Amino acid sequence: MQAEEVKSWVADGRLHKFASRVIPVPPDVAWRVMTDHAGYADVADNLSKVEVVSGEGLGMVRRCHDTGGRSWSETCTVWDDGRAFVFAVHTSAPDYPYPLTELEGHWRVEPVPQGSKVILEFAARAKWGVLGRLLLRLMIGPAERICRRLLERWEDRMILEEGR
Repeated sequence: MQAEEVKSWVADGRLHKFASRVIPVPPDVAWRVMTDHAGYADVADNLSKVEVVSGEGLGMVRRCHDTGGRSWSETCTVWDDGRAFVFAVHTSAPDYPYPLTELEGHWRVEPVPQGSKVILEFAARAKWGVLGRLLLRLMIGPAERICRRLLERWEDRMILEEGR
């Protein structure tokens, strides 16, 4: 098992999630897998399909479809080629399935002596005031499991990709 860290906390009325794993592949391989947006649906539990609607890099818009048939858009707000990207989720979409008013995801890859450190960071703000903040706290355990599975699946894909 590779070095892994997963932690969550609630601050500023938002759930913060940090997950990282050291994966024994070069950073360019990790980046190639992480930026395969269509392939993201294969590693994320809640998604059935991801498609790039427009653009590439900064300003890219991708559409995510969940396993229940609902969909929403996300816009890339940061693109540091080969190192990091950020997506802001359009939580106001009519069929957005989660009780959130804000969700932002950060994905990074850093070179380390063992290969690559893959880092995921998320910040989410709930609807419904106090009730929403309570729901965020209840989401901590499931969100940590989702991040661990995502990192495990990405590691498998990255190792396969390196072997090609």
